[in-house]
Amino acid sequence: MRFLHQIRNVLTSRKGVLVLVFILMLSLLASDAEAQRRRRKGKRGRGRGRGRGASISTPLPRGTFKTITANEFQKLMQKPNTTIIDLRTEPEWEKGHIEEAIRIDYLDKAFNETIAKLPKNGTYLLYCESGYRSSEAMQFMKSVGFRKVYELQDGYAEWPF
Repeated sequence: MRFLHQIRNVLTSRKGVLVLVFILMLSLLASDAEAQRRRRKGKRGRGRGRGRGASISTPLPRGTFKTITANEFQKLMQKPNTTIIDLRTEPEWEKGHIEEAIRIDYLDKAFNETIAKLPKNGTYLLYCESGYRSSEAMQFMKSVGFRKVYELQDGYAEWPF
């Protein structure tokens, strides 16, 4: 009990507060130095880079992942080995869709499994109603190894064609 009383006296004194601040600063500097060491290790190739939400051993996905305008989207639609994916629900699809698109509902429970079965080396053009679901789907596709994924800026709501 006497020990706790002595600690309380030290911490409530001006000198004790300064010591505590000093210890906290050393702790922060040590953790920052460790983070810098890990980053340097990754740059030299001994470690692996980290993507968003990935573990330390997951390599960074390589490829093209972009949000593109409707004009760019339409040009890419003409290229071979390109798949257009409508991520909207069936009622949204029935109101209108891009003719060449296939529908894979982003809100469906089997979405991740369905997307993961697609060939990773193709070019995929994604769209939803406003852009949120296509952005999320593009990040998922990036995380599972797809190479070329584009999403329509502002979604089908702004599709002029």
